[in-house]
Amino acid sequence: MPLVELRTQQDLISREAAQLVLPILLRGVEAELPNAGWLRLAALLYPQVLGWRQRSAAIAYLAARAVLPSADRPARLPYDLSWTVQALRSTIVDRDRRSPGWSPARVAADGTARLVRHVEQAGRETTLQVSEASGGEGRWARVSDGAPCAFCALFVSRGPVYHTEGARSGGFRAHDHDRCVAVLVRKDQREWPGREEFERVQEIYYDASIPYSGEEKWHAFRRAWEKSGGPAE
Repeated sequence: MPLVELRTQQDLISREAAQLVLPILLRGVEAELPNAGWLRLAALLYPQVLGWRQRSAAIAYLAARAVLPSADRPARLPYDLSWTVQALRSTIVDRDRRSPGWSPARVAADGTARLVRHVEQAGRETTLQVSEASGGEGRWARVSDGAPCAFCALFVSRGPVYHTEGARSGGFRAHDHDRCVAVLVRKDQREWPGREEFERVQEIYYDASIPYSGEEKWHAFRRAWEKSGGPAE
């Protein structure tokens, strides 16, 4: 499955999720649901989120199989009801209505984005599972939609280097509205989707960060990235 098709299929799932979830959350915010109401709503949404995650994992596996035909299907990723509850709690229930910019539409959109991230993360983590199980034959790279923020660009700049237990331990670090995907790359693969972006961003990173160490490398890269025209975090 080519990268374009992977993105297309994932976008279809994400749009379906957003179109269902957003009006439900908006009605909940406008009705000022109590905590018990949000718990019931999370329980209703949970099976839907689980189904979307399974579909995301399935298309990611197909994409990985196109690179490593011998790859076995990974075990189903865990996803607990408490994760859906926490998504709604952190984006909606615990939000201060007196905070600047608060509105039912904004809060519902934030809750929707968080659940969509949960859906998309299943596909990303599936690619990581295949990479980890490949014994080094397959590594994964972060590939953006062409306009990554500084946070995402930093990980794009590393290219296909992730494959071991230690490298995977942090998982695929994503944020709400993140359009990046994990792409499997064979260890002997010279051309892969996202290579041009990787080389461009890597050059910016090295040029900006060489004189620095520790956290200053990140700050130097962020400044250089924004100066190059890339969006901020």
